[in-house]
Amino acid sequence: MSIILDPGLTLEMGRRSYVNGERIFNPTGLRAKISIANFSSIAPNLTIIGWDHFTHRITTYPFLNPSNRSLYPAIAELEDPVTLGIMKRGEVVIGNDVWIGQDVKLFQGVTIGDGAVIGACSLVNKSVEPYTIVAGIPARPIRKRFSDDEIAILQRLRWWDWPDERINDLMTALNGTSVAELEKAVEEDARKRAAKEAAAKELLAQANEALAEGRNAAALEASQEAIKLSPDSGEIALALGSAELNCGQYEAAIASFRRATRLMPQRASAHANLALALEHNGKTREAFQCATMALAYERGNIVAMKVRARCHLILRQFETAEEFCRKILALRPDDADAETILHGIVNNRATRLPNATCAWTGPALV
Repeated sequence: MSIILDPGLTLEMGRRSYVNGERIFNPTGLRAKISIANFSSIAPNLTIIGWDHFTHRITTYPFLNPSNRSLYPAIAELEDPVTLGIMKRGEVVIGNDVWIGQDVKLFQGVTIGDGAVIGACSLVNKSVEPYTIVAGIPARPIRKRFSDDEIAILQRLRWWDWPDERINDLMTALNGTSVAELEKAVEEDARKRAAKEAAAKELLAQANEALAEGRNAAALEASQEAIKLSPDSGEIALALGSAELNCGQYEAAIASFRRATRLMPQRASAHANLALALEHNGKTREAFQCATMALAYERGNIVAMKVRARCHLILRQFETAEEFCRKILALRPDDADAETILHGIVNNRATRLPNATCAWTGPALV
């Protein structure tokens, strides 16, 4: 959502929050930061009020405004309230799950607590407590939406920070009227999730054991079941990609390894195995980039070094390819793949072939 902000305003908008009318007004133009947290609903014509006049002085007229300085040179001898920060009330903070009605005006410096409701056409000049309904000019508390104990429970649960999947699972309770029923549903959901995670962990262990033993079909079956139970597990995505790669399902392996890199962005083996899958699928340039990323996280990653060596061989960069092979053999003196690549380098140097190939046919290494 693109929100139009009047001059002077800056906005930080949280997840799923929205502003109807897609504009926030700031008639004074004074600089103000607005922070809106998650799942808050803002009706049209929200206005920020920020400029004060000095009621403790003899005159409330804004002689100190820049527009008046040419008319009244003596102003230069007075301190500028804007420069001193006197005129700034502070940031406007709107919490989570807040509902602000139409044509509401908020003074700078107010904080609207989580779950609060601001009635339409209200003028809010003081901060509003969580889960409190206020309305009027100026806005006054009408009532709390729940008891103090229930509000404490809601602030502890912080449902607005849950992933969408969990929100969807608890949608009925969230749209109910009983905080006790929501708390009960959350506890039951937590038990179910714990059971699913335990089952997923067991399946992951089976998949990794099958991968180590070369039982790729069994590894594929176990990891496919595990990812259904725990779709946000990078470890399971990595095991699934390895099983798919070993079974020749290159496109599926690429998708799984991409998921693993998203979930574990600093995991070298995820980037290395993605590079390997891409190489198998003929995407040499991207394979080179992913292998480079893997080596940035783990300089001694064997899979990434082999991909880089083969990519350099294809590019006829023989010295660099040989350098990677020597590094591999220093770590693994009997590595047959490095020897094969070196053999390819020797052959291509001797025959000066226009295109060199040396495809890896072994299993993925997690």
